[in-house]
Amino acid sequence: MTENLQNDTNRLFKEFDVLLIQDGGCAPGYNPVTAFITYHLEAMKRGVYATREGFKSLVAGKNKDFVRLVYDPALFQKLDHIPGVYHAAPLSEWRGAQLRSERYKDFLQIDIQKKAAATIKRKKVKAIIAIGGNGTFRGIQALCEMLPTSIQAFFIPVTIDSDVAGTDCIGQHTGVEVGAEKIRRYMADARTHKRVYIIEMMGANSGFHALHSCLGSRAHMAVLPDSVIDHKKVVRAINKRDECVIVVAEGYKKPFREEKGIKDNASEFFYKELLATNIKLKRKVVCEPFSRDIRGAAPNNMDISLAQRMAYNVAAYLKAGTSRLMPAVLSGREYAIPFNEITTDNMKEETLKILADRLTTV
Repeated sequence: MTENLQNDTNRLFKEFDVLLIQDGGCAPGYNPVTAFITYHLEAMKRGVYATREGFKSLVAGKNKDFVRLVYDPALFQKLDHIPGVYHAAPLSEWRGAQLRSERYKDFLQIDIQKKAAATIKRKKVKAIIAIGGNGTFRGIQALCEMLPTSIQAFFIPVTIDSDVAGTDCIGQHTGVEVGAEKIRRYMADARTHKRVYIIEMMGANSGFHALHSCLGSRAHMAVLPDSVIDHKKVVRAINKRDECVIVVAEGYKKPFREEKGIKDNASEFFYKELLATNIKLKRKVVCEPFSRDIRGAAPNNMDISLAQRMAYNVAAYLKAGTSRLMPAVLSGREYAIPFNEITTDNMKEETLKILADRLTTV
């Protein structure tokens, strides 16, 4: 690197105006919302930066751990010679999440959080926008405890399992659509071969994804993390049928399984519970583990639209001088939820749970 180029790089990355932090499991919509945020903030003459690998990059704190996001093609052409300058516009069409880490568990440690906070202060960050699910929210919430209130902070929910309450989450619509289609294929195979499928789906805490994928596909039963199951009744109901598809949320009895050191996935564990009834199952049973292909699905129009709305609203909140807010969209209504009112557990109506059991209720 020439001396002039090194100087340009140092100047560009010396201080950050607005910093995006993405963390947690991948979900459809990470890339589009990144592009839209960059677009709206750039229109406000704000400089947009992002961590390359979520909270981990904040802890490392080197120039190489960050990128400068640019949406406008002319501005990108002007800055493209500088390492770390990234064209954000194409991200609006991309799957996956280009800038994020894989659940940086060390960030739970206070001393690690302090290093991240020190980087933010040293880089004179004016505003932070965290993007992700419930774990990412807990991360930004912890960081806010160590930062002056003069640094604005916002959170945008991107999570397939919709694990943030009070709002639709970017990724949940695509997740349910792709999940339901996956289950429909198992339904067809189950009918063809007269067998039973037990399928593990997303749903760590309350099972939003598993529930709604089950409902959309008309699978016979959804087993959720808080479900209380009469296993003998389930086996007897299965034995009355030629075929059956049961959807089990990944969080089903997860604390119990972890406590006992059980390595089976949720579908295998549920199947063994059925076997433990000592009632013989008359059909072949196939257990399928959770498949991560849903994470890489192309975001559908609902999630793209939601990303547009949330990105625009966050830019508006930032411009208004507010802070510690999450944009929310529910039943078409837009509003903001303060950080201290955000709960990281999605709610489900009891009637939906009833609809998701066509196996033992008929």
